[in-house]
Amino acid sequence: TADIAHELRNPLSVVQANLDALADGVYPLTRENLAPIRESADLLDRLVEDLRTLELADAGQLALEKSEVDLSKLLHSVAARFAPRAESQSQRIELAPEPALPMVQADSQRLEQILGNLLDNALRHTPGGGTIRLGLKSDTQSILLTVEDSGPGIPKDQLDLIFERFHRVDTARSRSDGGTGLGLAIARKLAEAHGGSLRAENRPEGGARFILSLPLTNS
Repeated sequence: TADIAHELRNPLSVVQANLDALADGVYPLTRENLAPIRESADLLDRLVEDLRTLELADAGQLALEKSEVDLSKLLHSVAARFAPRAESQSQRIELAPEPALPMVQADSQRLEQILGNLLDNALRHTPGGGTIRLGLKSDTQSILLTVEDSGPGIPKDQLDLIFERFHRVDTARSRSDGGTGLGLAIARKLAEAHGGSLRAENRPEGGARFILSLPLTNS
């Protein structure tokens, strides 16, 4: 509860300070001066929805609408959605060559949410000129989807802690950069809701790798 209160306080403070300045005539009522209020309201909305998703997952009440999903098509779709943001930050999103893989029974919207959270995290931690690489492969029991970045990597003692709510590897990192601090926690919960798993490791050549495992048979 203390963590949640802390996260909610920052955007609320921005809203209050800007509204006071507008009411007192310090700032004129313009679209530009309303922008910080709207951004903070959007962040509050995302926080509330993220917290609701985690609460439903914790209670085992997160409904999944499963159907046959082509992970290759899903991967291409999510990559295309994030491509403009990557280009604006001088980053690249690459897709590794994909083998022919079977369809999986899953909730496509929730899988998009997992991938979106992983890509958002990778783009935040990859410097300009860096590359985010997406890949798919399978073994006898599962399909593995990987998201790799060329950022600084993750300290070994925090490889599992990064999936905790509101945990940030860089404690000096601004909390007003648009993230809620819940993306990776939600991604893991959604993976587990599908009977799968999500883990992180560091690449030998540098950067982090997130591995989403989904079972080939999922009732």
